[in-house]
Amino acid sequence: MTEVSMELLAELVVDSVVPLYPVVSPDGCLVAYAVRTVGVRERLVSALWLADTAGGSTPRQLTDGSRWVGAPQWAPDSGSLYFVTGRQLHRLRLGDGLAEEVTAWRGGVAGFRLLADGRAVAVVAVDEPDAEDERRRAEGDDAVVWGECARPARLRLLDLDSGELRSVAGLGERHVVEGVQRPDGGPLAVLSWAGPEEDSGAFAAELHLVDPHTGKVHDLGPVGVDACSATWWRSGDTWHLSYLAVTPPGPVGGTAVFDITVPDAGPAPEHRNLTAGMAVCPTELVQVAEGTPLA
Repeated sequence: MTEVSMELLAELVVDSVVPLYPVVSPDGCLVAYAVRTVGVRERLVSALWLADTAGGSTPRQLTDGSRWVGAPQWAPDSGSLYFVTGRQLHRLRLGDGLAEEVTAWRGGVAGFRLLADGRAVAVVAVDEPDAEDERRRAEGDDAVVWGECARPARLRLLDLDSGELRSVAGLGERHVVEGVQRPDGGPLAVLSWAGPEEDSGAFAAELHLVDPHTGKVHDLGPVGVDACSATWWRSGDTWHLSYLAVTPPGPVGGTAVFDITVPDAGPAPEHRNLTAGMAVCPTELVQVAEGTPLA
């Protein structure tokens, strides 16, 4: 066995880059991903790259790498990429290589999910600053009072044709952390907290269904601490929702895969622990078309 040694130099620490967020285009021909610098947080930047899944061409850089670029998502026709940079949602058309800003929301975009019809986007964003916020910013007043300054991130629906961004009122003041649409273009499964502070809000997490056309909300009940990775799957004519959460009743412990049969109306049935008794601690669920998710 040959021993290989590598000297850790300062240049390796500050000049290294790592690939993140790979996503394959719907037609299976391309993979988009971000390449991020390694270093102190104030200097972190990333660029969007594109590669041929068949390996027939050299990967190419799509953005200049001067700002942070979040996880990209593909348009349903594989012709455009959407991503967040500068706290706004952008669209890059592969045909001409032009990138355009599709939101100008002063509260900033925290997350997004393209809808199946390709004409709308589910956006997670806090409210825009009000007059008091602008006054404090102008005066340099950056004092933070626990429980008073943080604003909940709300679910909003962006019409790509008109640019209209409307809030989903049925979720009230709850803090939205994640949303994913049913693969057939049906409702969004949304995970929310009671508030934006993790130490309190995450202990009262809930699961909801949101109609992307009307904004109507159907509550599916409470979920465990640190709930994440909401994933749809279908068995025959029945839709299921799975997600990860800390195994109850305690707030500290391993994560498990929970699952519910999604009702057409009325209260949700029992949230079943699918990994009870298994010597596993899953960290992510991945949707595979309409079939059973991977853990």
